[in-house]
Amino acid sequence: MKKYFKKEKNFVSINITSLIDVVFMLVIFFMLSSSFNKSSIPISLPSSENSIQSSDTESIRVTISKEKIIFLNDTITSIKNLSSESQKLLTSLGTRNAVLYSDENVSLGFMISVIDELTKSGIENVSVKTYAKSKN
Repeated sequence: MKKYFKKEKNFVSINITSLIDVVFMLVIFFMLSSSFNKSSIPISLPSSENSIQSSDTESIRVTISKEKIIFLNDTITSIKNLSSESQKLLTSLGTRNAVLYSDENVSLGFMISVIDELTKSGIENVSVKTYAKSKN
């Protein structure tokens, strides 16, 4: 009597280790190269018909919330310390420009006093950021 042996079946496998590495590198690349919202401070910008898109990457960001809390590059400060802290930023960044993000409910007088403190520190150009009105 003959004995029959079962042949072992060869399983084909694909090594996906390098594929996982490539996908992981792509995820990291897109996370680093994507642009995120610069400020996480909830404000409602005023609208303007002549709003101009500008690149303020080299500018100092000053944000005023509707509660009149002042943020200097996302760091809370007071109006008394604004001049000295913005001078420190001027020396470290080397820029003389600032962009003012102010809530639309903040009074004009408070905005002017913030702008005065910024110009005392040596900032030459202060821009007020607005969003464009929709043309209906």
